[in-house]
Amino acid sequence: MIEVIATLTGVLGGVIGTFLAIRGHMRQVRQDYEKRLAKEMERHSDAKVKEYAAQRDFEHLRRHHEQLKDAVNRIDTELEEVKDTLLELRVMSKGAFNRIEQIVARIDGANTGGTPRQQ
Repeated sequence: MIEVIATLTGVLGGVIGTFLAIRGHMRQVRQDYEKRLAKEMERHSDAKVKEYAAQRDFEHLRRHHEQLKDAVNRIDTELEEVKDTLLELRVMSKGAFNRIEQIVARIDGANTGGTPRQQ
């Protein structure tokens, strides 16, 4: 009977030892899983932050590009207005110059007896 008790005690000790070993192993597996999950979550959140930052930077650059495009269009419009004004000034100055030449010719004609001065 002592042999049976010793055998049962040995078996019971073996079962308890096996249970404790399996429980320790499962705890280690869970910790490894939690570490890998935490790393993956951190990597994923870092990727999301980087994606958000990249999108924000892209939108900033896009808005900047649009503002530059609008500025160039305004400058182009103003340049066209300046060109039109310059053309108008040229026409007016040529007209004024011609009018001055006519007045000078009349004055010379009046001073010389009616014949306009020849150049």
